[in-house]
Amino acid sequence: MGSSSLRRTRIPGNGQRFRELSDLSTNGFSLSDVDERTVSGLCDEYPFDGQSAYSGVIKYSEDAMWGGGRDVKLEFEFRDQSNLFILDTEVDLPSVESVIKKLNALSADDVKIYRSLTVHRDRLWNFLNNADKIIELTLISDQGTEISFEELRPEPYDTELEIEQYPIESATVVFSYEGEQILTRYTDGTLSVHSDVSEATEYLIQLFERDVIAESGE
Repeated sequence: MGSSSLRRTRIPGNGQRFRELSDLSTNGFSLSDVDERTVSGLCDEYPFDGQSAYSGVIKYSEDAMWGGGRDVKLEFEFRDQSNLFILDTEVDLPSVESVIKKLNALSADDVKIYRSLTVHRDRLWNFLNNADKIIELTLISDQGTEISFEELRPEPYDTELEIEQYPIESATVVFSYEGEQILTRYTDGTLSVHSDVSEATEYLIQLFERDVIAESGE
């Protein structure tokens, strides 16, 4: 199953800078095949209809713990209005963070891909509440410790408990798009989307852009 990992970026100007990065490589890490497309809305009231998306391919060598290693190829996309940076991969990577770190090292000082999305709590709650199914939900309690939704709100539910006052530590939910189930995970301030249907993944990303990114004033 394909996986898309979302991050925030700071890129002055526009995604043309990724074209410049495609001319650079370091320590076996390189960008190539950078192209531009126009994003068309799939969801209602999509606020970034017509934005430009710059996509390309990242190639690098990954060392193995016990020697050897493998060559990794994954696709990326930068959206110039929502400022989302998206990594798409068909392989299981030990850490997407290592890719982000290498990409930041390759780029200029004024180009930054952040580790965390840094979203507004209320907007994130609204986004997750629109899911068709909640599989797992972990919150931060008043004491600053992790607590599951079931522990915080055991049956019978306390209807006076304002569950959305609690920050979300992690969540696993399922959205649906034209019969396709889209597994979505939020953890450590990042969002990952899992689907084998590219249009379903695009739809989910647009929902996140609409319900979380646009409303946060970014």
